[in-house]
Amino acid sequence: MTIYNEIDFLPYQVEWCHKNGLDLYVIDNYSTDNSYEWLKNHNIPCHQIDTKEAFDLDALQREIIKTTDRIKPDWVVYTGADTFMFAKKPIADLCKDAEKTNSNIITFPQINMCNIGETGKNVLDYFFYIDRIRMISFIFKWQPGIKYNGDTIIMSHKKMCYFSGIMINYGYTKAPERRKELLKRRQLAWNRGLNRIYGTHYLEEKKRNYKWDRNELKDIRESEYWQYLKPFLFES
Repeated sequence: MTIYNEIDFLPYQVEWCHKNGLDLYVIDNYSTDNSYEWLKNHNIPCHQIDTKEAFDLDALQREIIKTTDRIKPDWVVYTGADTFMFAKKPIADLCKDAEKTNSNIITFPQINMCNIGETGKNVLDYFFYIDRIRMISFIFKWQPGIKYNGDTIIMSHKKMCYFSGIMINYGYTKAPERRKELLKRRQLAWNRGLNRIYGTHYLEEKKRNYKWDRNELKDIRESEYWQYLKPFLFES
């Protein structure tokens, strides 16, 4: 994963990776909140990339590919510090199950957790309201020549595999000040040539003044997906 100022989520990612049988590698985009120092102090494999204060998705994805091709892992989970996948089995076991069917990419339904004004001590423990569901494929068997196009993995001879579970993006739970900063960094990347289709959701957030209406959302505790998230929260 690549990160910029994710100190609040990094301990959860370390725990999540451990529970899912995954090794963690982090590329830090010159964070200013001591994220990189935290990674080094906790012996998390990592390095930094300087994009001159821009949220340049192309540059970050090229660095991910370069790093992954160097490591040559069995499988790759392409994600961010604020994104987690929950299922009945650890992700590493799902990858093994996928291999039994000669599948090389795993698809999950994905939702965004939204902040309707909740406050609490632990980042993951007090947000429960989710928006629309979409299908996304972020887990794949490594092979040379893989490319990224936004949220799309480009690889040869794709064979999809579907498992019950949920991918949750907690980006919308962050404070408005942090989202505004990300928008400014993305706008800088747009001005330098990044395709403007990448990150339009930051503009949508700005239009709604970084607020979500509870009546437009669904409570995950009343959905089929709660069974996957609940164990992680209460076993942590």
